[in-house]
Amino acid sequence: MNNNRRKEIRSIENSFSIITTLSEAEKIKDKIMDVLFDEEYAFDSLSEGLQCTARGESMEEAIDELNGAIDEIDSIIEILKNKKEYYEIKVKVKVRFRRKKISAEEMLYMCCEELKEHLLNARCC
Repeated sequence: MNNNRRKEIRSIENSFSIITTLSEAEKIKDKIMDVLFDEEYAFDSLSEGLQCTARGESMEEAIDELNGAIDEIDSIIEILKNKKEYYEIKVKVKVRFRRKKISAEEMLYMCCEELKEHLLNARCC
């Protein structure tokens, strides 16, 4: 990943703490998609030999993380569209899973934290 794409990811990371509107989520998704397409194009432009080097593998990891970020922003968009009050999630307690109800705000917060983690990981590749 080059420095311009790293700066763009940092800009995206700093543009939100929690996403609360559909338009905000869609704008962030568009920005992430732009970075993802640029990184994929750069990777595809490498020769097969260079794609197998540490640099190529690092670019693949960044692409995977950006795809994970897209998945998270899609989850955020879905939450904002559904407008449910509560969500059920599975929480691991010791060796078993239990269902837990959380509010939509908590769910948004969790997804935003996951999104930021994917962006950070992509930037560090």
